[in-house]
Amino acid sequence: MEINSSNTLEWSILIFILLGLFYGALAIKNEKRVFLQNLKTFHIKQFKLKIPSWWGLEKDTVSPTKSSFIRKDTRYDWRASFEWFNLEDKDKNLSGRDLFIEIIKSKEIFFDEVGSVIHTRPFPQFDRPHLQTARVEGMATQFGTERIYYDAFIVLDKRVNGYLLCESRSSVLNGMVEGPYFEEVIKSIEIKNI
Repeated sequence: MEINSSNTLEWSILIFILLGLFYGALAIKNEKRVFLQNLKTFHIKQFKLKIPSWWGLEKDTVSPTKSSFIRKDTRYDWRASFEWFNLEDKDKNLSGRDLFIEIIKSKEIFFDEVGSVIHTRPFPQFDRPHLQTARVEGMATQFGTERIYYDAFIVLDKRVNGYLLCESRSSVLNGMVEGPYFEEVIKSIEIKNI
């Protein structure tokens, strides 16, 4: 049985492609473990955040009550911000959900009816009598013309009359890339006892 050079080339290409797919599968399988091993810690008020290593801190946004992050390894349109606000007198009687609705209205964000999700179950660490949470994510239009992917989460702390607003804002396609990591960050928020 003779193997000509054409068949050898075809088999070599096939083997190269299969090895590439195998390597890609291993990288994807280990992605979450690598992500969890390389987290950076940031503190905002009584909250401890665990941030992915590839999120770059925007230096001009750093304060004890605010931090904003961008991707430092790419140039696409995405930003996550975490900011503490003290409640204004007019907002002190609002529930976490109602306050969240007011914030989104003030930012002129209008969600698409299809493809947007309002999350109703709080993460376990926020299941405390003095905390109220709300979260929404999906495609939206901001300022009447700009298409965005917006994922936001609020933690209202009635004990200290303030709230933490966590936002991930990007172009429609880029939000789906960073969305799972933003969700991991808000899922892993730790709260110091005051």
